[in-house]
Amino acid sequence: MSRRTKPIIAINKETGERKQYEQVNECSHDLGVSNAAVLVAAARCTSVKGWKLYDTPQNIRRRIKELEEQIKLLEE
Repeated sequence: MSRRTKPIIAINKETGERKQYEQVNECSHDLGVSNAAVLVAAARCTSVKGWKLYDTPQNIRRRIKELEEQIKLLEE
């Protein structure tokens, strides 16, 4: 999966409205920001133009697994 095709979940901070985008490009176009701004906000779970951006639960679980493997490696 490339960075451009990465799915993004956006939740409006005021209304709670939830949108799911299949691609970073869709989200950045809708919010009027750069792809980089979307990727950084999703990685840090921060807001862009009133929308809090997240990676998908599946991708978060995959990242947790990768981090757990890194911890094991460092603790050995």
